[in-house]
Amino acid sequence: MRQQTNFRDNPFARLACGMAALCAGLFLQSAASAETPEHFLKSFANFKFAYHEKVQDPEVFLATQSGDCDDFATLAAGVLQQSGYDTELYAVRMAGETHVVCYVPAIKGYLDYNNRADADPVVPCDGSLSDIARKVANSFGREWRSAYQFSYRQKIKWLVNSIVVNPLVKETLVAGK
Repeated sequence: MRQQTNFRDNPFARLACGMAALCAGLFLQSAASAETPEHFLKSFANFKFAYHEKVQDPEVFLATQSGDCDDFATLAAGVLQQSGYDTELYAVRMAGETHVVCYVPAIKGYLDYNNRADADPVVPCDGSLSDIARKVANSFGREWRSAYQFSYRQKIKWLVNSIVVNPLVKETLVAGK
């Protein structure tokens, strides 16, 4: 029978975790010192997509260089706020998909993890929830069903404003089509 080793008793595990946290801290410091939200987003160009049911801790996301849209958007909102930018988190629901982006009013656009390696990664928009939802859904080739603004505190998503339902989808649902 194999004996389990307590993490605290394993110096190699502690060292590996400490190194990962240090690397994540250096990466975050470098990304936070980026001049613009565009540069911040581009610093994630080599990250890999990996879906997680819950938002990862920033240290894990940065150390593994893999995650999904809400890992990126919640981190972006926090880091950019510390750099003096106002940010807003939006979730867009589509059939079979929910996508999260970080809107930055100062640049009149949103940061989308899916665009992290694009030459022009910021998606320009008018800042309205319906415009952001439409553009996000178009990038997936789908119709958006609903969208909402939220904040992320204490590892919980908090609804900021009402859920907006796509009027075209609402009409279709009411008509029974």
